Amino acid sequence: MDMFKSLKAFIAVGQLGSFTQAARASGLSTPAVSRAVSDLEGALKVRLLNRSTRKVSFTEEGALLFAPLLEGIQLIESGMSDVCRSNAALRGVIRIGAPAVIAGTMLSPLIAAFSELHPEIEFDVSIDERHNETLDEQIDVAVRVGVEPDCSWIVRALGTLKLVQCAAPAYLRRRGAPRTPDELARHRCIGLRGSRGARGSLAQAWEFAASGVPLSCPIQAVATFNEVSAIVHAARAGVGIAQLPQYLVRGDLAAGRLVSVLPDYASERRKVLLCYPRRAPMPMRVRSFIDFAFARLSDELHGAPRPATLPQHAPQDMALA
Repeated sequence: MDMFKSLKAFIAVGQLGSFTQAARASGLSTPAVSRAVSDLEGALKVRLLNRSTRKVSFTEEGALLFAPLLEGIQLIESGMSDVCRSNAALRGVIRIGAPAVIAGTMLSPLIAAFSELHPEIEFDVSIDERHNETLDEQIDVAVRVGVEPDCSWIVRALGTLKLVQCAAPAYLRRRGAPRTPDELARHRCIGLRGSRGARGSLAQAWEFAASGVPLSCPIQAVATFNEVSAIVHAARAGVGIAQLPQYLVRGDLAAGRLVSVLPDYASERRKVLLCYPRRAPMPMRVRSFIDFAFARLSDELHGAPRPATLPQHAPQDMALA
């Protein structure tokens, strides 16, 4: 018996839940996969899979074997791939799923940097706002914001998406700065409608944290957009106060194009997650991109802006309008 072949056949059937699909994925015939799993069961003297005409499922012993076996096979194949990495250029397509708030501003520079190192890699990016739904099995890597997706994928936390409130200096000179979230009712706010909201729908409530306690505050927006980068431009133009991811406006805050308001109420509730399916083997191009993305995106999220101050001629105590 070819033990390694039998172990890989068992893993493939366990991952895909079907002898036919496992055979198709491994390039073998269905009888060959079935025979390899049967040989493994014979060697171990235990049944690993329950077989029926409708589905294949683990026995108790099969489930006990699958998890450590999958991890071990992945480590072996990863080590073999590492040995070959220096002699083989990475090439092929990497399929990525990400929400709009990440795709344009954080993911694009990441792709550019990775492409400089591996010019033969191509990227297929899907903008997907379905944060909490089952991830698309055609995707190699997904970035999600918020709740961990309900699936069997590997999920690694990159950090938190810190939300900050900011406005242009010209707006604050005209209207003053709010001291608490309640005072936003007397200000002009810029809202996010959300990808599934209909035109004319209310802006999403803003998230705050006061002494570690989460707060939610509805706003009456004077301008509502369904795309975050448009809100950044509106805030720079002085339309009003916006709540935005800190990483997105770090440069604006440092340069003084925007000024932080209500800094004591910044929210850091939303997790940013890097997700990818349990695949054995994982293509080296995907493995390399995951490691690269984890390091770069973690640094991006944890970077702290240098706060800007208002120009010297701004009023010291700006009354609310």
